Amino acid sequence: MARSLLLLCCSIFTLSAFGQATKLAYAFSYDTTTAEMQVTMTFKGSKTGKTYLRLPQEWAGQEGLMNAVTSMSIAGKGAVMSTTGDSTQRLITHKPGQKLVLSYILKQDWEGGLTYPKNFRAVIRKEFFQFTGYSLFIHPDGDDKDQVELHFDWSKMPENWSIANSFHAKGKTYDGKASLYQLNDAVYTGGDFRSYSTVISGKPVYVSIRGNEWKFADSTLVNSVNRILTIERTFWNDFSEPYYFVSLIPYDGRGSYNGTALHQAFMLAMTTEMEVGNSLYALLTHEYFHRWVGNMIMLKEGPEAENYWFSEGFTEYYTYRLLYKAGILTFDEYIAMTNDIIAAYYLSSVRNEEKAVLGKNYWETQPFQQIPYKKGFTYALLIDQLVKSGSENKYSLDDVLFTLKKEVESGKVLTDSTFIAVVKQYSGMDISAIHEQYINKGETIPVFPESMGEQVIAFTNQLGVYELGFNFSKSRESMIVTEVKAGSEAEKAGLRDGQVMKGFSVNYNDTSVPAEIIIEENGVQKVITYIPMSMDRIDVPQFETFTH
Repeated sequence: MARSLLLLCCSIFTLSAFGQATKLAYAFSYDTTTAEMQVTMTFKGSKTGKTYLRLPQEWAGQEGLMNAVTSMSIAGKGAVMSTTGDSTQRLITHKPGQKLVLSYILKQDWEGGLTYPKNFRAVIRKEFFQFTGYSLFIHPDGDDKDQVELHFDWSKMPENWSIANSFHAKGKTYDGKASLYQLNDAVYTGGDFRSYSTVISGKPVYVSIRGNEWKFADSTLVNSVNRILTIERTFWNDFSEPYYFVSLIPYDGRGSYNGTALHQAFMLAMTTEMEVGNSLYALLTHEYFHRWVGNMIMLKEGPEAENYWFSEGFTEYYTYRLLYKAGILTFDEYIAMTNDIIAAYYLSSVRNEEKAVLGKNYWETQPFQQIPYKKGFTYALLIDQLVKSGSENKYSLDDVLFTLKKEVESGKVLTDSTFIAVVKQYSGMDISAIHEQYINKGETIPVFPESMGEQVIAFTNQLGVYELGFNFSKSRESMIVTEVKAGSEAEKAGLRDGQVMKGFSVNYNDTSVPAEIIIEENGVQKVITYIPMSMDRIDVPQFETFTH
């Protein structure tokens, strides 16, 4: 899940200084010829006569979001806007409590096709726009929790455009309340989207889709969204969310998809050959589960990324568990996915890094970004088994999560100690030493043979990391096999430098699917097939279905 930045709270002005929620009125217009959005914010200045504004800054690893902001100006008799030592902050001096009008223009600050992670920046095209609040709004500086009264006016947008966002999907205006965090942690779309509405337990759900080259009908995605939301709300017995919005835009290229959970919303982007299948179900399930784990239920001890083993890893664990329980995954598919995640954890080059190191380096490389998902999944599997065995199957990890939710609802701030205490409540076991060993110090988490129940048996498989065994990017560009690695599975199968490559079939980072390289020698084509796995192997615990 893409998480939000922390707003800097260094200003004199705070929203709570007004004694009530600050009123922020935003009006939007759009120039489709130049692909520019005009934003006007009307608000009341601080009683001190000094109001600090916060500009877009960074989010989801994307820096310099303020680069999309141009032509800032302030209106109000005698009001003056000046810079500070912070490039993402402006100071307005004015009469105490004066009505002020800020105007600015947003223009896309990057070029080229829409590919990951550019969708996390301001996407402003002639046909449509998509923002998160992190790249859309300038607002008075304050704390994430500060409440604001919002007014959105979209009446000057192109008349035939569909407007939808995390707060509303009908009408040209909106009035409501939100925290600054919710204002920013939201998605805002407009343009040539097709909009659909449904209802789950009396609560509206909207889906907006753009692009005409999808391999599936719009109704397939809409029905999938409804199914996933129903599954998870039923699991938590929580139907309180008043509104939900899902947007889908097409990526350029092939073989790519990305989804991000936001306030009352899910922002999805895919290349158009992708289908609505298990991969998309898993993505939707994972991101929506963050409404509870990672959003409501958070461990707030140390930097946020240090706790992704919980927010991301436990979410990953429940993603596949819920899909299986709902009948979307077969039992064999559930076991296969469990095996894949355990293998990815055991084969990770950063598996044994300490918690602090993993948190510090989360945004640096793919191994650091992936390990919290795999490590947390494996730890959840362990804790679930400890709770079940300690309670003679009376309780499970489900009960731990439900109790943590109640703790949050009662106003308690969760830490690792809270988690450990709740696990002890249901298992009778103090897991402090286990937690220190596997989560903080990074030692390899064991997998119990009985973790997946009586329908499976456990075994150990010798596995290696994904390795094609030759320079695939160079070979694909020239269609000549290049830099075959000595001793690799590719070389063993007969792949050699200089061979003419006529085609290929490879599944990136998937050692369960053989690589197929079609070559031509002496006018004859043949297919070289092999498992794309490194020669360095380690013992990895795995499961298989038990047959009598």
